[in-house]
Amino acid sequence: MGASKKSILIVEDNSADCFLIEQSLKTVGIENLTFAQTGEKAVEIAKKNLFDMAVVD
Repeated sequence: MGASKKSILIVEDNSADCFLIEQSLKTVGIENLTFAQTGEKAVEIAKKNLFDMAVVD
C-alpha cells in the first residue's frame, strides 16, 4: 500500500500543531487523516475505524 493510501489517526489538542502536522503530511502525499483532540475521543474514533498508524501527543 502506498503512503497516500495510509490512514492516520492524529491525537493532538493544539490546533496550530494539528495544522502543521496536516500540512507536512499532505506535502508528502498523505491525505487520509483523522484528528482527535483528546485520548478519549481518539479511542471512540479508533473503535469505529481502522488506522494504519496513530500519532499521539
